Amino acid sequence: MSKPLAERLARWGFSWQGLRDNRHGEWWLLAQLALIAAHVLPPWPLPGSWGYAWPLPVAVAGAVLLVLGLLLAAQAFWRLGVNLTPLPDPKPGAELVTSGAYGRCRHPLYQAVLLCSLGVVSVSYTHLRAHESG
Repeated sequence: MSKPLAERLARWGFSWQGLRDNRHGEWWLLAQLALIAAHVLPPWPLPGSWGYAWPLPVAVAGAVLLVLGLLLAAQAFWRLGVNLTPLPDPKPGAELVTSGAYGRCRHPLYQAVLLCSLGVVSVSYTHLRAHESG
């Protein structure tokens, strides 16, 4: 592992011991990454196989949700600044952020992931339907 990457991981609270005993929520992070990566898997069963497919406006709404989720995530990352950590456990000495998205929601990054997920599912199911019927 490169030294800058190892230093950044250490600043965020990662350690080999943490991976063994989940002391800072490392296992939750790995589970979240696996679920996010699952978005690239093809849907099953295929949308047309169950006799109903979502119309084009659902794809447009899904694209809007995806963009809103990405914007919310960018704002949340920016507001956290030096307090940012991918682990559920806050960094030692981290300041509580209550401005921007954090003024409206305690965990806007999770909210952003949910919006993006809904958008990806809506767009991909509609997109696959178009390929099946053509």
